[in-house]
Amino acid sequence: MRTPARNWKYGQTDVNVLLLAVIWRGVAIPLLYELLPHGGGSHTKIRHTLMDDALCLLSAAEIRVLYADCEFVGYDWIQGLACRGIPICVRLRSDTLMDDWTVKDWLYRSAG
Repeated sequence: MRTPARNWKYGQTDVNVLLLAVIWRGVAIPLLYELLPHGGGSHTKIRHTLMDDALCLLSAAEIRVLYADCEFVGYDWIQGLACRGIPICVRLRSDTLMDDWTVKDWLYRSAG
């Protein structure tokens, strides 16, 4: 069962920010952000727009890896990064399916 998204709130208003930061000497420095007009996750289109803006500031070759949390998945999103030459590392939920196995079971099987 999926846990509902939890957002920051200001009173009853959702405060939801899509943030892109660079890590320099072990410190995350915010580079670009987008305030989302709703609670919950971001859409692929807005993520690609933010990446396009970032690529105006730095080249894809300068990006060693894009770290993302488990809600940043999806074929179009991952393919879009691959087409730009941006490697990605995503934290997967334990119930995410990989080759018909959950990530949790897949890891236990691989460690076997």
